[in-house]
Amino acid sequence: MNLTKTAKGLSKMVTGARKKDRWKKYDIIIGFAMIGAFFCTFGGYSYFTAPSCAYGVIFLILQRYLHANWQIPPCRWGSAFLRFLAVAWLVFLIPTAFDLGRDKPWLYGVKKSLYIAGNYKERNDDLDFLPDKIPDCDNYYARFGAPMAGQDAQGWVNISFKTDAAGIDYLRSQAESRSGSYYHYPTGGERDETDSNLLGRLDNYAGLTALPNKSSGFTPTDIYTFTEEVRSSHKSCYILNAETGEVMLHW
Repeated sequence: MNLTKTAKGLSKMVTGARKKDRWKKYDIIIGFAMIGAFFCTFGGYSYFTAPSCAYGVIFLILQRYLHANWQIPPCRWGSAFLRFLAVAWLVFLIPTAFDLGRDKPWLYGVKKSLYIAGNYKERNDDLDFLPDKIPDCDNYYARFGAPMAGQDAQGWVNISFKTDAAGIDYLRSQAESRSGSYYHYPTGGERDETDSNLLGRLDNYAGLTALPNKSSGFTPTDIYTFTEEVRSSHKSCYILNAETGEVMLHW
């Protein structure tokens, strides 16, 4: 008997068992992360997280079988491939479902598309008012609030930033191409009280912009609205201030 070969064989077996246990632990974590995303989002991005929950269960079942046959090379390769796909899915899902990258204007187009695809089977007409892109800007901050169980089923969007005159002009053209109704918010002097409902609505819009811009003293001057009925939680509008460059897009 060759003791050296025997020792090497035993060493490989021990090393292989350790690798198997290590990957098994990682796969359990990955599988439960895929399942947990569905519950952690409380119903948000349901068209992404609901399938993820099912995939997580299938992933754990398949990995259990593959780990039981770890000594067969194709099983090890198959396990590694499934692990790669699951990690790639989580890398996509987590930033999307948990609304990361809120201060990255270059992510706007992707986040808008994923927000619609993840929360609505068909494109929601209420969101057609959003511009095709964000112009050059500073202080960008965007929140895409997914609809959650027990809350307003429509979700919400709140985007604010500061842009230049070209950016304001671009947003005006986007609003006009979407048939937005234009209002000038009174900033001084006497106000026409003939339409109390309209004034109340504009005051409400102005209050919205005060939330992220309290320190700037920004008073909105131009407002484009896109819905006939103004609901308590949904006010589709552009709020533009040509003097300061402050902008808010709200739904």
